[in-house]
Amino acid sequence: MTSILSLKDIGIVGNSQPKKACARQIETTARCYLAVMFTDESGTGKQLVTCAIHHHGGRAALPSISISYGAPSGALLESELFEYERGAFTGPNQKRQSLV
Repeated sequence: MTSILSLKDIGIVGNSQPKKACARQIETTARCYLAVMFTDESGTGKQLVTCAIHHHGGRAALPSISISYGAPSGALLESELFEYERGAFTGPNQKRQSLV
């Protein structure tokens, strides 16, 4: 399968087979209406890929939410993603809407 998106469209520099495979995966993922979470080492292009997925997907006109943490604990990440009520756990003093 050949990708409709070019590596240049996505912002990926180079022309290797793994990068072409990445472009195809971005294209496939962009067609899905799912929340996507990437984990990898710093400087690997996670932000570039998430922006490409959002920009080339069906929700490009809607805001994109990006959360960057060095090493979030499960509870901290969960509190960023999902709605909670005041008093649900130590710390929150007001209700917060879900990001997903």
